[in-house]
Amino acid sequence: MIYSLIEDEFINEDGGLRKTYGIAATDSDGNVSAERHGIISDKPKAENLVNLCNESKLELCHLSDVIEDFLF
Repeated sequence: MIYSLIEDEFINEDGGLRKTYGIAATDSDGNVSAERHGIISDKPKAENLVNLCNESKLELCHLSDVIEDFLF
């Protein structure tokens, strides 16, 4: 799997623009196998998560657990 950063933008209740970041998992054929949107609003931390997943060659079956551990 290759993991990459997802960036989403939306308008919050006050009319301001807000960005959130998530992670996408792509297989060796370039097909997106999983996406998790809106995990965190801190881009450097989200980039760190993506880098850790790639460096450790994380298997997709562990992604949800890694995200949960990352947040708590």
